[in-house]
Amino acid sequence: MNVEIQQFFGFFLLLAIALAGMGVMVWAYVGSGSQAILFPQPVPSQTGDAEAFEAGCDAFKQGQYAIAIAAFETELRSHPKHPEAYHNRGLAFANLRQDDKAVENLLKASQEYAEADRPDALALLREQLQALKARKLARTS
Repeated sequence: MNVEIQQFFGFFLLLAIALAGMGVMVWAYVGSGSQAILFPQPVPSQTGDAEAFEAGCDAFKQGQYAIAIAAFETELRSHPKHPEAYHNRGLAFANLRQDDKAVENLLKASQEYAEADRPDALALLREQLQALKARKLARTS
């Protein structure tokens, strides 16, 4: 009987450790554990207000970057050429330390800005890409 109790407590301890590990992974995925706030504010839209876009900006301002990304994805499904949605989704990915996805979105935003002849937005993107590059270099040094 004593062996059965030890096995039960051993299993219970193992289960508790596994659940704690899963909790930490969920915490990091949601963003609270893996943020590096490089960009504190989203860029405003030049094309008018869209509900999903505004929801994404609100979530971004509150530091809820995963929620913001989902809102910007919703916006892009209905307006696939909305440069600020790509731009802000890229900034949100950057704040979650997902730099490859950030760069991908920022480059897509730059294509849309170039097509719309928006040199001011392209200049801002260039600065933000430089900030991402500097962060990456600082981590590898």
